[in-house]
Amino acid sequence: MLDTKKSTWHKPILGLLSLLVNLFILQSVAAAETNRFAEFSPLSLAGTTTEVIYENDFEQGIGALNVSSSRITSERTTDSALNGDYSFEINSGDYGSVYANRDYKWGAEIYGKAVQIYAKAHIPEAKNPKGRVNFCAVAYQVGSLRTENCQTIPGTQTGDVTVDVTLDLDPAIRVTRLFSYIQFKGYGPYKLTVDDMHLVFYRTDDSSSTEPTDSDGDGIEDSDDAFPNDATETTDNERDAVGEKEDDYPKEATETSNQTYNAPPPN
Repeated sequence: MLDTKKSTWHKPILGLLSLLVNLFILQSVAAAETNRFAEFSPLSLAGTTTEVIYENDFEQGIGALNVSSSRITSERTTDSALNGDYSFEINSGDYGSVYANRDYKWGAEIYGKAVQIYAKAHIPEAKNPKGRVNFCAVAYQVGSLRTENCQTIPGTQTGDVTVDVTLDLDPAIRVTRLFSYIQFKGYGPYKLTVDDMHLVFYRTDDSSSTEPTDSDGDGIEDSDDAFPNDATETTDNERDAVGEKEDDYPKEATETSNQTYNAPPPN
């Protein structure tokens, strides 16, 4: 008598194949997410030293980024962060700018070959086709010389953008001011998320002769600041990664908050 039952030997194999395919798809998606942007790559210029003027992934704060323009609103955000846990979101109805800069002391002998800016950016949706967002490296040199180089994102563009701009300088002309600008040009509205911002100067003079860096502009040099990108905190005596102003237990490295205790923090 013939066995009329259908054979099921192939079902486990098909199940295993389906699992492997799904794993491959998930890995591909994860790889695509982690490789959305080209990573920052510093220039290799003979005869120069690198001065990092601004470098921020926004995990601790916005540092010395100037967001005082009345035309914009901005905030650190965890929504769809481009890198790490935090990114920086900027909104503008029209025009306005955000910038990081370095002003050198009057008469200082500052020279260089190039300025480089870099950022990861994301535009969630298209806006006014006549509008645009400019990421610009700007240099002021003696003799009222102003030069700039910009990467423009048109109002119709959406999605991820790697910003990488190099401004070449005449190394024989003294540098007085350097800027990294995000400029909103034309009517918006605009919504932009940025992360991993860099402003780097490639100097030909003796860079050790200038004043130290203070990234967050709080008056404390980065080398002495436990939180160089957070202007509200400068010290962390017990090295628990919590600033003294927010630490209920500034002398105890194993405790930072008294919320789970009924007693006040120790003196």
